[in-house]
Order: sequence, then structure tokens, then C-alpha cells
Amino acid sequence: MRNPFRLILFIVTLFFFAGNTMTASVAVCQQMPGDTAVKTKLLKRITEMLQFRKNVRRREQQRVITIVNGLFVDSLVATPAAIKYLNWALDKERTQNFEYLRQLLNDSLSKHTPATDTVLVKATITEEEMTELAARLIPLLQQKEVEVKYDTAQQQRLKIIRSLYSRPPDQVDTLRLNDTTGRTYKIRLMHQAEVIGIQPDNNGTAYRNYNFSTLSYLSVIPPGSSDLLAAARKDGCKTLFTIAITSQLLQQEEQQYLLADSIFSMMYGKEVAGVNVWMKNLKEGERDLFTRFITILHNYLEHNEPGKYSLSVTIPAYDRYKAYDLRELAPMVKYFLIDFTIPPASAGSSDPLKGNSNFSIVPAVSRYVNQHIAPEKFILMLPYDGIKWVGKHYSFMSYKEIRKAYPADSVISYDVTAASAYIEDGASQIWFNDPTTLDVKYDYVLRNGLGGVAICPLGSDDGYGELWDALTDKFVVADTVWLKEVRLTPLPVEKPGLWVRIKHRIKHEAKAIHQLLKDPCSISTKNYNSDEYFRYLTIFLFVCTVVIGAVYLYNMRMKGTDWDLRKKVLYLWVALIVLAVLSCIVSLMLAKRLPSLGFTDDPMECRSISLYNVLVVFLIGIALGMVLMRVFVFPLLRKREIP
Repeated sequence: MRNPFRLILFIVTLFFFAGNTMTASVAVCQQMPGDTAVKTKLLKRITEMLQFRKNVRRREQQRVITIVNGLFVDSLVATPAAIKYLNWALDKERTQNFEYLRQLLNDSLSKHTPATDTVLVKATITEEEMTELAARLIPLLQQKEVEVKYDTAQQQRLKIIRSLYSRPPDQVDTLRLNDTTGRTYKIRLMHQAEVIGIQPDNNGTAYRNYNFSTLSYLSVIPPGSSDLLAAARKDGCKTLFTIAITSQLLQQEEQQYLLADSIFSMMYGKEVAGVNVWMKNLKEGERDLFTRFITILHNYLEHNEPGKYSLSVTIPAYDRYKAYDLRELAPMVKYFLIDFTIPPASAGSSDPLKGNSNFSIVPAVSRYVNQHIAPEKFILMLPYDGIKWVGKHYSFMSYKEIRKAYPADSVISYDVTAASAYIEDGASQIWFNDPTTLDVKYDYVLRNGLGGVAICPLGSDDGYGELWDALTDKFVVADTVWLKEVRLTPLPVEKPGLWVRIKHRIKHEAKAIHQLLKDPCSISTKNYNSDEYFRYLTIFLFVCTVVIGAVYLYNMRMKGTDWDLRKKVLYLWVALIVLAVLSCIVSLMLAKRLPSLGFTDDPMECRSISLYNVLVVFLIGIALGMVLMRVFVFPLLRKREIP
């Protein structure tokens, strides 16, 4: 129940502010000071009529009163003439909005006399007049409250989207589903419909203020600035070439092929995603010629790069001569851009939502869709420039020029039917789009499943961000891509037994040694402990060699050649010596504390030499030595032993 009370209190307060506007029309009058019993009696009557509850919370009352006092001056007296004037003014359909109500009350303020003057008021105000005014004011006040809530929600949505601008597109996060399970996901910005920015040829460096993340395509006149195209691609915005053709080109098929080749070469070199064909004033007799040109261009692009480049065509809001064969063009064309930037024949908006049956958005889209063309193929080209009308003559004004000439506190009127804003400045009218009117047209695009919008010309609002905000809020959304479920806590792992750990360690070290022997520089010294194992093995083999050698020498001294195990122990002793030497060499090579003799993580010191080759050479040397001993040394020893 809080909102009706707030609205009623707002209405009551407004009655006191609207007085003294048409005192000349009062028939029965009396003199009295500005703040006397008339206000009190009127307040009492309105309170009784609207059943104003006295137990409304004082805090809410004070908040509304503070807002109203910030807008108007409370030294006005409501008069019957003022009420009649407000009823008459609010009866005009195209001014049914809160801002116009503010304008009416400001007009009353400008006509108000100082508080010290006497005010002429009529003694009676009829119930019908009060009821009529209340019925007209309540929807406006409700509308204002809805707008405030919508603005707050819009700012929250924009805050979320802006927070994603600096987020890496491949960043993966995890959403906790419960204590042990989560789901990974990515967040990316996507468009609910296409947003094409039409870049003018003479816009200088205004592109540095563009929010390319809001645009899905940037259309430029070829060849286009390399810096501009690079800036667009950096933020994930695709680029298009817009080419204007003439009737003369349609008559020369050879020139059409040359143009197609030239456009393809530039698109390939500039990494452009497509081309938009724009021909103004296409005549009825050129219908088949235009279709033929689009066919040539489409086939040329598909022949050279199948499926890579898109083709779009700009068409007028009203095709008077049926010069565009949309059914023939539709299979070759990705989008039709409906041009609503052409000024009308008389003062008004170039892109009215409704009203004019030929040039308004709703009937134009209806005509084209009824040709059995899918709605998603049509994109509305909306103007960012305004039109200044002086009689039947017009000139264009950019949005930033309008904002500079008419600051934020200027009174802006709205044509509800056309969904367009206008400012009356003496003998001239300035019709333009602002966030309020564009919001309505953007909603129409989304509700009807159209392909999107094209902004022409881009940069007309340079220095003012509200149009970018409206565009971003309507068409850019955060999209969550779910990937897979993951465990947030590791599964319990049973501790392996001793023998399992030993086998695992042996496999790991064997694999590391194999890699070391293959390429010593391919593995870090932190990934193996084989040097420790070989050091212990070398010590063990050395002890065994000493013990076996002592046993062999002792028995040879005591038993001589009569010792039966003489040869076996000798062979064992020689084998232990060879293994001990080999283990010592490997230990030195693997030693981490002696990098000059072994492996090292220093790329400047490490020598990538296969140690398998070294071992092969070493073993060949041992085998060769044994052969030489067998052939030359052992026969000499045997001869000396023969008596």
C-alpha cells in the first residue's frame, strides 16, 4: 500500500504548485494572501476525495515532499483555471509523460507573481475537475516511478557487463554445487541481436571513444583506416566494407567483375568479414540488373573463399517502385539493412515507430516480412543525427551538437506514437533520438525477432556516453558456458604397501635413467635420485670387491694351484671390479654435487651427448681388453707354469 499513498501525496503537493497560471479567466474572484485558507481548504477537499490515510509513515511523506520541493517552489496556489489548463494540456496524446508535466508546472512558475502579491482564486472547485485531473496525473506519476526503478536496474546490468570487459575469454572458474562437487564454466559477452556501427568517412579519431565490445560489426568505407580496423578486431568486433554503387555500374558487367576482384583483395588483406552494398534511388527498371550484380559478387566471394565472407544489402524504408527483388536476393544475402536515416517530406522524425504508413518502422518491417523473408534477416538502420526543421527546410545536427545547444535541463517533448524526441526552439523544431526513444525501438527489435540494429553515423554522440549505455544494456548480455563437473576434494587414496612403493620407485628411476642416458639435458636434476642409489651401489660393490679379493689372495697363498675354487673366485672378483668401476663412473656422471663431472641444469654447461654411446664404447673397451688378455697374456702365463 505504500506506492498509492506516495502518489496521492505527490498529487496533493502538485496542486499547490500549479496555481496562478490562468487567473485572467477567473469569473468570480476575491483578494487574499498567497498562503492562506484556500490552500488548507483545497488540501482538505483533496484528502477527503482520495481518502488519504492519516497513518502513512511520516518518513515516506517527508521523502516525497523533499523530492517535490527540489523540483518546484511551494508558494503557488492551485486555482480552477490552472486545473482546467492542466486537464487540457494533458489531453494531448503525444505528451503523456512526466517530463511534459514538469514543463507545464515550470510554465506556471514563469507566470507566477511574487509571494507578497495577492492571488485571485475562485471560491469553488468542482468534484469533476479534481477527479479528471487526478485520473490524468496518477499514470504519469506511476510512469516516473517505474522509470526510476528501470534506471537503477539498468545501471546494475551495465556494472556487471563492464566488469567482464577485462576478463580473459578463456578464463575458467568453478561453481561450488556442494561440499565435494563443483562445475567449471566460462563467462563471455554475447549479443542478443546484431549491432552494426556505420562509420562515417570523416570522423577522425573519434573511434578512440567507441565501445567496440558493444558492436558486433563495424562497417567502414574501403579501404578503411588500419588503426580503426585493428582497434575493432582487438575487442572482438568484426568489420565490414560498405560500398556505394551507381546506375552506371549496373550497366557494365565487366566493371562489376573488376569491382568484385578489387573488393575481395581488400577484404582479404584487411581481414574484413563481409561487404554491405548500398545503392540509393534504385529505379524499377534496374531491378534485374541489381539482382545480377549481387549474384556476381556473391558467386565471386564464394568461389574464392567458400563461407568466409558475408553479404548484406541496404534497402529503403519504403520501396516505392518495388526495385528490390528480396525473394531472389534472400538466399545470397545475410542481412537487409532498412534505412531510416532519410528525412521525411515535412517536419518530423526520419524513423518514427508508427504513424506514417509508408516510412514508419512498424509498417515497413511488416511489408518486408510479408514477402516471406525471415525477420532475423532485417536490421533497422537508426539515425544518431537529429534533424533541425525550419518550416519545410531541414539540416542535420549531430547528437553531441544537440546536447551542447540544449543542456540537460532543457525541456524535451516526446511524440509517443513516433517514439521520437523533439525540442521546440522558436520557429524551429529539432527531432532526434535519445536513450528514451531508442529504448522503445530496441525493444521492438528484440520482441519481433529482427536481426538487430545499425547505428548511423557512429560517433555522432562523441563525448556523451548515454547512447552507448542504452545500446549495451539492450543488446549485450553475459553468457555462461558450462563445461564439466569436478571434485572439490580429492578422493581418498589408500596408502600403497612397501613392495608397491619400491616397484613404483624403480620404474620411475629406470625411466629417468633411460631419459638421462638418451639426452642428459632433457630432464631436471630434481626429477631423479639415481645418483644416490648408484653411490650406495658403488660402495657396496667396492666392499664386495675388497672382500672377494682378500679371500682370493689368501687362498692362493695358502693352497696355491690346488685350490678348487680358484677360477670361479677369480672370475667373480674380475666381474665385481668391472661392475664397481662402471657403477662409480655412472655415479660420478649423475652426481648433482659435481656438475663439472656429471649432469647440470645449467644450459650453458650441459652437453647433450647420448651416454648410451659412452657406455657402448666403455663396454667395447672392456671386451677388447678381455680378448687381448685371453689371446696374448694368458698363453704366456701358461708357458711359464710348464716345467
